[in-house]
Parts: sequence; structure tokens; C-alpha cells
Amino acid sequence: MLYRCLHCAKETVKSSSYYYRNADRMDINVKQCVIQRTISGASFYRDRETDTLVEAGHAMLFRHGEDSSYGYPENMTEPYVLEFASLQVDIDLFDAIRRTGGSCVAMPPRAEATNAFTTLFRHYQKRTFRDRFHESVCVYELLIALLRQVSRSDPLRDPVAAARDYILDHYAEPFSQKEVATRVGLSREHLAREFKRRYKVSPGEYCRQLRMKRAQELLHLPFATITEIASRCGYTDAGSFARAFRLSEGISPQAYQRSFATASPDTSQPAHRASSGRP
Repeated sequence: MLYRCLHCAKETVKSSSYYYRNADRMDINVKQCVIQRTISGASFYRDRETDTLVEAGHAMLFRHGEDSSYGYPENMTEPYVLEFASLQVDIDLFDAIRRTGGSCVAMPPRAEATNAFTTLFRHYQKRTFRDRFHESVCVYELLIALLRQVSRSDPLRDPVAAARDYILDHYAEPFSQKEVATRVGLSREHLAREFKRRYKVSPGEYCRQLRMKRAQELLHLPFATITEIASRCGYTDAGSFARAFRLSEGISPQAYQRSFATASPDTSQPAHRASSGRP
């Protein structure tokens, strides 16, 4: 099936009259799945097992027709600013995210899932989906990013694996090895030593590999700009991204992108130095 983005919008709420029971919201023709992200302020989410305050940097996941509710907390004074995406998707995939991570998940700024949400939201608002296939891919990437995120390791149980998972989740944003080490409770030196022993590369090299692999994927898309790709691969500007890409692949990102645009149908690989050891 092709996934659909039925509606996206941003809202600001200031009243406790903002309240919805999802059991009362059912379109028999479309089973809507919703991802609602808190930008600032907070909302509450309730179901049979959960009563949660959904604060900034988090999102609630729910389906129309189910036994759950959400709204503006009675004791709240700060406005609740939210963005939501109403989706028509594979119910099993959506429910797998919730079974693994719950109905309220973290969506911090510049995390992989947040970037995917922002991309989907922007394309919907500006009506820039190239076609139904592009729309479906954007929705699918968001769901997979969320599933990947909620499936990560517990840093208390295995801090080295947790560091690897953190890099997988956040390689699309700038961060230092020291920040990763601090998050998993290790020194920078200890993490670097144990990470390389287990995964055969340093944390920095592992992050670089992920960024270059993602950059190559995005450069295959004719509608992606170099500036947008740089941002989605963890670089603060197009210039630093271009330098890193050339150093890694032996070719500029612009030339790499052009090689796909001009390649004949029989050409399976562009004219660039093939990278090895990709995760």
C-alpha cells in the first residue's frame, strides 16, 4: 500500500476546553494514525494504561477510534504549541512503534525522527510532494525512524551499544564524542577504546560513515538541494559538508549528483571512488 499524509497543521492552544476523546473520532473509510509533537508547553495523553504529560521535545501517537484521550492540562498556564501529522499507514507498523516505545515518545530537535517529521510537514504545507510515491516514502521514513529510535539499547545495561544507538539516532545533527560519552556515563577515552574494540571503528568514524551513506542516498534524489542534504546529514553548512564529502568519496557532492542525472540506464554505478566498510 502507498502511505498517505492526510493532514498536517500547527496549532496554539490556551484553554482547557481543548480536549478530544479518540473513541468519538472515527472515519469508517479511513483509519487515521496521528503523530502530535509538542513544540512548547505541554498536553496530557491518557489511555487505559497511561496518564502522561507530553512536554516539549516529545510526541503522542494515537489512532482515531481507539479508547484514548488528550487535551490541555487544567493547571497549565503556558500556551500549548503543537504540530501534528494525520496519516494513513500500515496499522501493524504504527502499533509496533507504540508496543515498543509507548504512546508518548521523545522527539528532540534534530533527532532523525524529528527531521523526518519536519520534512514531511514542510512538503505537505508547501504542496511539494513530487507524486504519491514521494509522499509515501516520506511517511514511511518517519515511521521507520521512530521505530528505530524506540528500539535502542538501555545505556545502563550496555553503554557502548547505547552510544552506537545514539549516533544512529542523532548523526543528522552536530554533536561531539564527549557529548555521546557523557550521555552513556563513560569517559571519552574509555568509550573510544571500547567502541573501536567492538565495532572496529572509532565513534567519530562510525558517525562519518553514516553521514556519507545518507548523503549518497539523498544525492540520488533530483529534488534534493546540497544545502538541505548538508542539514539532514549533520553539517551546519553546505561548505563543510562539501569538504567532508570530497575527502570521503573523492568527488564533490555536486558532481556526484550530476553523475546520476546524466548516467545512462545501463550505468549501475556513478563515476566516484567506491566507499568500503559501510554499516
